[in-house]
Formats: sequence, C-alpha cells, structure tokens
Amino acid sequence: MCTSLTYTNGAGHHFFARTMDFPTTTPWRPVFLPRDYQWTTALGVTRTTRYALLGGGRPAADRPAYLMADGVNEAGITCAELYLPGAVTYADDPVADKINLTPQDFINWVLGEHNSLTAVKRDLAQVRLINRRWGNDRYVYPFHWLLSDRQGHTLVIEPTSLDLHAVANPSEVLTNTPVLATHEQNLNDFLGVSADHFTTATIAAAKTYLTEHPDLPTSTVPTRRFPHAYSAD
Repeated sequence: MCTSLTYTNGAGHHFFARTMDFPTTTPWRPVFLPRDYQWTTALGVTRTTRYALLGGGRPAADRPAYLMADGVNEAGITCAELYLPGAVTYADDPVADKINLTPQDFINWVLGEHNSLTAVKRDLAQVRLINRRWGNDRYVYPFHWLLSDRQGHTLVIEPTSLDLHAVANPSEVLTNTPVLATHEQNLNDFLGVSADHFTTATIAAAKTYLTEHPDLPTSTVPTRRFPHAYSAD
C-alpha cells in the first residue's frame, strides 16, 4: 500500500514524497550511490552510473548492487516504485539488443543514467523489463513508477505492455492498482466532473470540494487514497 505525490510550494520549490505502507523484514536504509558507481543487474550485467543518486534502498545479498525503492539524483530527477498488482506485463526472457532489466533494477537505470525526463522518455524504447526475481526475493514484484524533475513536471511509467511508455501525470499523485487513467476517471467521478481525464475542471472542482468538505475521505483502498492525496496536495 503506497501513495506518492509531488508538490510545488508558493516559493517555487519542488517536493517529492511517498509512503511505503508495506510490511517488510528487509534492511531498507538511506543509500547514496556516487557517479561512476558500478552495479550489477539481477540478470548479471554490469552498468555504471553517470549521475549520483540518493534514496531508500537495500543491498543485494548475491552481488554488488542496491535495490532502490525511490530516490533523487544530482540533476533533480526523482523516481519511486509503487505496487501495481494484476496490471503489469513483463517479458519471460531477455531480448537481444535491449537493455534488459528486472523491475527492481529500473530505478537505478532511471536515476543513475539520466539528467532529464526527456532523456528517460527517449531511452525507454531500449528497455525490456524481464520477469525475474531480484537476488533472493521470493517474488517478481509488479510495479509502476512516478517520476518528476526540478521544474515539477511529473510522469508515470506503467508496464502494461512489453513496450514501455511514459505519460504525463498532471494530478501529480500515484497510488496502486488500477492504472493512472482509471484513477483520473475515478477522481473526476468523485468530484462530479464530466470528463474521463484530468482537466482544468478537475482542479476547479477539487478547490470547491475542499471549501465545502474540509474533512477529506480516508481509506486504505488505492482508489480512495488517490482523491485524498490529490485533494490534500
């Protein structure tokens, strides 16, 4: 159960936050990876960071690598993984001439090798996510990712097909299943907006809702956490 959002305050400072309400016995801790840090993917390929990054991670037991659940790099790019069960598509085997990564390797690639969201979008076509466990993890985890930059632009990457694509996320919020488009539709339904995507009418309706309903709805369900986080933001 995770919720993530981005926020720009009145002074123009950009913030990125997330929760990880997920029981775990793994050793999550703050992790700093410098430039030119060599790490090994779960598929045994060595990659080298171009940009330093800092975030929440845990070490691999079987090779020199850290699994990063979220982080920010020196260029101001942020990325967080959130659970997306029942909606992801991963390749069964590595593909020739692709950058083959497990889902848990993805944030290292995003933050360690890119200095802009444009660069991430450009390189996505080279990536294939592979249905393999990371180290001694028991499962292959279903993820989608929320990304942002220092200007406050926000993207979501959802692996609902083998070919990866990034879509703009003007709501600046992400939770868990369903996919972003369904969350946007549900948000409009919640606010009484006749649209199937996020619009300026969504923004206006949210402001009106907060005026009339200062107590926001609370729930552990992703489809309720999404409008709560957006309205609070």
